[in-house]
Amino acid sequence: MDYRTFSIDQSQFQTVDKARIGDKLYSSKPPVLSVYGAGVYWMYKQVTGGAKLTKNRGDNAYGTITFFIGFLPHMVLLVFFFLALRHFTANPLAQVFASAGIAAGYIGTLYARIINNHTVAAALLFIALYMGMRIRTSGKQHWSAWVFAGCIAGLLPTIDVPSAAFTAGLVVYLCFVDTRKTLMFFLPALAVPLVAHFAITYAYSGGFLPVQLRGLVLTPDDSAGDPLWTYFYHMMIGHHGLFAYTPLALLGLVETFHQLLSRGKWWRESLLILCTVTILVLYYVQHTNNYGGLAVGFRWLIPILPPLIFFAGVFLDRLSSRRIFPFLCLLFMFLIAINVRHMQREERPLRSPVWAAQYNEQGFHAYPCFVFEQCP
Repeated sequence: MDYRTFSIDQSQFQTVDKARIGDKLYSSKPPVLSVYGAGVYWMYKQVTGGAKLTKNRGDNAYGTITFFIGFLPHMVLLVFFFLALRHFTANPLAQVFASAGIAAGYIGTLYARIINNHTVAAALLFIALYMGMRIRTSGKQHWSAWVFAGCIAGLLPTIDVPSAAFTAGLVVYLCFVDTRKTLMFFLPALAVPLVAHFAITYAYSGGFLPVQLRGLVLTPDDSAGDPLWTYFYHMMIGHHGLFAYTPLALLGLVETFHQLLSRGKWWRESLLILCTVTILVLYYVQHTNNYGGLAVGFRWLIPILPPLIFFAGVFLDRLSSRRIFPFLCLLFMFLIAINVRHMQREERPLRSPVWAAQYNEQGFHAYPCFVFEQCP
């Protein structure tokens, strides 16, 4: 906004998420969120009489942008998560513990305090899933529900490109629900944010494809050089492990397999989530070999965590009539406490799975210390 360019050459911030186009550096993140952030910044300047963004995180401009990009989408996620629990689960205790899980047992809560695209993508993905579930289970839905679902699903890959796997799966999912309404309402609404994304991308980069798909992204300095299996291990349960930092997701994964194998009520949604998880993991294993800079956890997989935590709530709800239910509630509390402990630990992240309690001696900080650099 201040420099009237997408180039980050003059930015006062530093980032590992960058790409080289010609002789200039640009953010490797999709541009739609940058435009949104620039709009927030422009409104802030109008209200404050032209106060500029500074590198100081205590700065009011930085705080305002963080509120609208980090905090607000996370709060919207919490609202839709609770709505999903109210609609699709029956046991009040299961709803309470699952709500606590997304509020405190989800690593995205930590990222919501900074400018990033991961928690925004997580909110969009879950809202799209929720709308799909409402459309499927409530019979006839007004056309506006299909349009809203399409807009959210189309916006998702403009914020996080690999999450297009979920959007594609949702199209197939809804085609089996009602092909005519999918073609008439959902797909046209989905196309609107995608067209905006391609137009903005072409305007600043000279090409329609995202920079990630054009080999222009610069590898961060923490490139590990790990063998694929080692990298996969650390991605899942190692020092940046998805299930080490958010262990509730493991219960959700178990429940998705149960729903799929038993052809339970949510087997279709379970198949959609499992396919998305598989595609995202395979994509990152094959196309990355670093841990996203000095950041806690494998941040690129944050968008898939809310659906897994939701299915952890479904797991608890399904077993609410069993004698084991109180012990499962205690297990939920324990797993949430693990994540809370991670959010409090600001010295260094886990080097091994959480149960091993060994720590990295390289001094990596256990909080997200990268900055999403497009807003200025």
